[in-house]
Amino acid sequence: MTRAWKVLLGVLLAAGLAIALGIAVLRSEWAAHRTGQELTRIIETRLDATAHVEEVSLAIFPRLAIEGHGLTLVRNGDEHRLPFIRVDHFHASGSLFDALRRSIDVVEVEGFQVDIARGPKPQGSGLLGARDLEINEIRVTRGLLRILPDNPEKLPLNFELDTVTFHDFSFERAGQYQAQLTNPKPKGLIKSSGSFGPWNT
Repeated sequence: MTRAWKVLLGVLLAAGLAIALGIAVLRSEWAAHRTGQELTRIIETRLDATAHVEEVSLAIFPRLAIEGHGLTLVRNGDEHRLPFIRVDHFHASGSLFDALRRSIDVVEVEGFQVDIARGPKPQGSGLLGARDLEINEIRVTRGLLRILPDNPEKLPLNFELDTVTFHDFSFERAGQYQAQLTNPKPKGLIKSSGSFGPWNT
């Protein structure tokens, strides 16, 4: 074997070891934990809230997949510290290359509840220190929107969100949505579509 072939073989072996090491790191618990930290940081910055995720897992083959359970958000400044958003399960998928550019193909959310209380709007901008995240499509099923009354003795107004789909979602610009929900009073099915955004905390 000539010296050139030995050098080439050494380079190929080194490249193979580097790729194998990179894959091992991306599939490790450390990578999943780091992904969860970055996810909560983006959410907290954009929504002016404290986020908590019970469990996050990460896979990179055949496509990048991020799966999580038990996401809750508590609005900063809320003296009662009650979650205003709860997500049972979410799944995000896309190419690893796009994810490095902070772009996700599809996010699926199942079991979603958001509580909206009347009163003064929060003053935080939710923009400082955040790089934007783009999502091609968000699909939400089994959602619940609750409008909380001023009087705590009264019951909230509940809107059952059968399906909600966002297209070209970004915090910094408007995107399109389609929704099918159940109106509580009078009882009936509502289909709605339009634009949503840009995000305002």
